[in-house]
Amino acid sequence: LPPDYPVTQETCTFLSTSITFNLALANHLYGLELWEQLLQQKPHEEPSKIFKTLKSNSCILKYLHGAGKLYEYTIRLERARSKSSAMSRRSPFVLMAILNNLGQLHSILHNTVLTKKCFQQLQSAVMCWLQMEGLQSSSNNKRSRNQELIQLFLENSMLALQMVPQITAAAA
Repeated sequence: LPPDYPVTQETCTFLSTSITFNLALANHLYGLELWEQLLQQKPHEEPSKIFKTLKSNSCILKYLHGAGKLYEYTIRLERARSKSSAMSRRSPFVLMAILNNLGQLHSILHNTVLTKKCFQQLQSAVMCWLQMEGLQSSSNNKRSRNQELIQLFLENSMLALQMVPQITAAAA
């Protein structure tokens, strides 16, 4: 923060949310990097065998499960922040990013129920945002950047929900 930036409860709460999200993302990305290294070691192995290898690799699971817990904690922080008086400054994109990342994480771990739940919640958040955005007027430049983000979240959630049956088959 700049030295002259006012330190308020809202600022501290937002910083807590940001730090926790970044810790979740760091664990998520490192877990994915370890997972990618494991896949490169077994390029011709069947998906079901690779998944069993993942389940037995406690190092990868430690990072992925840690990321999941941190994402869930970030959601709780964001909910608490949204109940504060500064709700108008809350960004729906934080929640959407968390739901997107958490859904992707559950997909890797072959947890189809939670994968589906996260991406359905992401779609609901997108639809709520679209409804609210339609009621509010904003600058065209800001609107187009937001719409691009929304389009990415929506496309990703739709693709992920189409993939859920394949995840179930690979885990069997």
